[in-house]
Amino acid sequence: MGDYIYPEWAVKMLKAPSERTQMESSLVGITIMMLGSLGIAIFMIASGIANTFWFKFLICASELGLLSFQFSMLSTMYQTYHNYKLETGCYPFDYKLKMKMDNAKVLKEELSEMIDSIELKQEVKKC
Repeated sequence: MGDYIYPEWAVKMLKAPSERTQMESSLVGITIMMLGSLGIAIFMIASGIANTFWFKFLICASELGLLSFQFSMLSTMYQTYHNYKLETGCYPFDYKLKMKMDNAKVLKEELSEMIDSIELKQEVKKC
């Protein structure tokens, strides 16, 4: 029996890839879509297909919206992929150690800023 609108053969095919494969293909697909849409917009403007101001304006505005949407999808997918690889142990130990050290440095700076702001508030209250 199929699922949703897909027949059984399509359901079997869609269930086959692993999560990692799905995320990697999404990363590549979104990147290619971004490059393709940008290339088409540039080609239309440079070749003169879009020859009026409003046509050029609409192409630029829609391309800006499209690229920002695609970048949002790309960054979300990459973050999901990165977390998946961390959780499944796909990164080597030295890479994980470097990431932990970088996170510790950021955390140390944030804590220092918070402590400084708390101390400043306490000094202001004393005055």
